[in-house]
Amino acid sequence: MLKVVFISRMPVAGAPWETMKCLKKYADMDVRWICDHDGYPDGRKFPADLVLSPSNKAECLQLIANADIVHIHCDHPFQDSDFAGKKLIVQHHSVPKRGTYEMYKKLGGDYYTVSQPWLMREYSDLPHLPNLMDVEEHVPAVRSNEKPVVAFAPSNNWKIGMVGSRGKTEVDYILQKFGDQIETRSIVGVPYLRNLEMKRSSDILIDDVVGDTFHKTTLEGCCFGLAVITSWESDGWAYSNLSSLPDTLRELVQNRARLEDLQRKSREWILNEWHPRDLVKEYVDAYSKLMDGKPKGTLCYPGGNSRERESELKGVLHEQS
Repeated sequence: MLKVVFISRMPVAGAPWETMKCLKKYADMDVRWICDHDGYPDGRKFPADLVLSPSNKAECLQLIANADIVHIHCDHPFQDSDFAGKKLIVQHHSVPKRGTYEMYKKLGGDYYTVSQPWLMREYSDLPHLPNLMDVEEHVPAVRSNEKPVVAFAPSNNWKIGMVGSRGKTEVDYILQKFGDQIETRSIVGVPYLRNLEMKRSSDILIDDVVGDTFHKTTLEGCCFGLAVITSWESDGWAYSNLSSLPDTLRELVQNRARLEDLQRKSREWILNEWHPRDLVKEYVDAYSKLMDGKPKGTLCYPGGNSRERESELKGVLHEQS
């Protein structure tokens, strides 16, 4: 059985946690995850496998020593020498600061990004691996809301124009304009499991209407059978940018049949197109190539040709799904 150790400094929005569970269940791998922190200062706390501490550092180092592959998500809290002789994958989940990029370059390894459009644009020369959510674990709730509940869970409040902005101020303003037609559920600074439960009992979930992309939030919403709104076109959710968001919301709020149809389609999409049972094969392939000495990704600093691959990305993600 292949032994893989995930390592990250931060919880990475729960991506290592969910992917670890899927690989253990659907790919029969021995996967552990070591992180330096299991939460963020804003109150978002995540489930974790091993949170690095003085009392378990020796155990963590032994796991690294015994691993066939070390898979670093974004950043790590160890010394480079702790990875001496190990087969490494470094996966970019966001655009790193220059200092982090230099660390990656010095560390070496095989490089990947995440199967999300904006990251595939930024790291246009890198292969990608999908975030995984277990569709058999994360299932729809029985909902009986008196009026449509619209959830919005931005991971930051950065101004529009900054890479990674979710347009929080602008989306909040649009939601306020709907008044008592909807119940607005702003999910900010909430522990991960509570975050998921708040989304699960909603009707509509807004992901990213600014960045021409989708995130792990969209996958969560599709698992729960919500009407998902984001700025990347797909059969599984409603496309909208910021300017069209009021009309997109209005259609769902005022047309119950359209809302229920989109909820049904989102669950069908993730069952048929993004089931971890199928997507773990991409991890198996990446790890097999690394074990065989056939690395795929060459590190490049992101941002050089961000928008040039738009049509190509649509084809790649369509084929993958």
